[in-house]
Amino acid sequence: MANLASHSSDRQRSRTVSNERRSSPRAQGSTQVMVITMRGPVPARMLDVSLTGCRIQCPDLPKFAISARIAILSYGLELLAEQRWRNDIHSGWRFVYSAQEQDRLKALLRRDASGVMLNSRLGRSFRKSPH
Repeated sequence: MANLASHSSDRQRSRTVSNERRSSPRAQGSTQVMVITMRGPVPARMLDVSLTGCRIQCPDLPKFAISARIAILSYGLELLAEQRWRNDIHSGWRFVYSAQEQDRLKALLRRDASGVMLNSRLGRSFRKSPH
């Protein structure tokens, strides 16, 4: 019985540690985006972004939207993304993009980290997440 409990806690600890590892640091903040689905564009808020994906808040996102283009309006950047999870009005998206699009997002995140991002273009400037 002790071995089973120990094994179970090891698995839980492993899951917790892996949840904290991200391949790319997140920038948190809030900016207006458009989720472009097969039914047309849906306004949303991007709550965080990294090179690998983003988290979006959108009460009107169609239930079937598993693939979409996410347009970051204030930066003229549009990225193809696949929905990875959904919880009520929040959803997580993984970017599927070309090297050129990735370079544009890298430059955007680099400018933000150095504090050059224009606050007038974002409601609240993105900042690196402590996690």
